[in-house]
Amino acid sequence: MARDVMKRSLAGVLAIAFGCAGPTLQQTLDEADRRLDWGEYGAAIEGYTEALERDPSCVRAWNNRGLAKYRSGDHVGAVADYGEALRSGTPLAETHYNRGVAYLGLRDPLRALADFSDALRFQPDHYRALAGRGLARARQGDRPAAAADLARSLELGPGDWNERAAVEAELRKLQESK
Repeated sequence: MARDVMKRSLAGVLAIAFGCAGPTLQQTLDEADRRLDWGEYGAAIEGYTEALERDPSCVRAWNNRGLAKYRSGDHVGAVADYGEALRSGTPLAETHYNRGVAYLGLRDPLRALADFSDALRFQPDHYRALAGRGLARARQGDRPAAAADLARSLELGPGDWNERAAVEAELRKLQESK
């Protein structure tokens, strides 16, 4: 029995020494990304959590774990992860946009508006951030500014038909409610 334990311990030491101790951080992130793409949010969250245990400053893991949490309905957890992503590295327009969407999910248009505006400071042509800011402004009752943001978003062009139709519907709603 002691001999078996020694063999397993030696095998573990050799595996670590020769890089065979398991997937690399990059492989862990790639697998978590695949799980996220496949809609396996629990598995994706586990993968990103494992990556963060290895590297707590990994912006990609914080951001994508936030996305997995958001898609699984955990908007509070998503906001927290996006905040960590923003604190861990260079602020990215996409992370501000993602957190803005989560704030809209939490029915907090004021914070959503701030994040969408921050995303636009980093990337002025981010049409999704413009559309999000338009929705946040509409929820705050600022119809003219909301309509301007939604119209500008359409000019910049969501290429996806479903996104375009959703923005057009929101703009129509605003124009009809005048």
